[in-house]
Amino acid sequence: MTQDTRLVRVSSGEDVICNVVSIEDDYITVTDPIVAVPAGEGQIGFAPWSPLLKESEELSIQMTHVLYISFPNDNIKQQYENLFDRSPLIKPPGGFNEKKIIL
Repeated sequence: MTQDTRLVRVSSGEDVICNVVSIEDDYITVTDPIVAVPAGEGQIGFAPWSPLLKESEELSIQMTHVLYISFPNDNIKQQYENLFDRSPLIKPPGGFNEKKIIL
């Protein structure tokens, strides 16, 4: 499954990092929504946005509650995608460089 990792700011003020499944006129459908939480000493951790939501369940958010949709910075994006990577492959830091893969 291809990730479309986005940062969604909702009307409650939360920045939700999630995988976007679709964006429609009236709603956005996402999976694996998380929020950043302070972890001390200038660090941040992640917590489920909806802790009771079934894992990988699609969640639709009404667009009236969405202030903006953007892309997270590269570091946050990589951490998020590593957290929800369901691939059995072990990837090197920074991902694969297609031009240098030797089989």
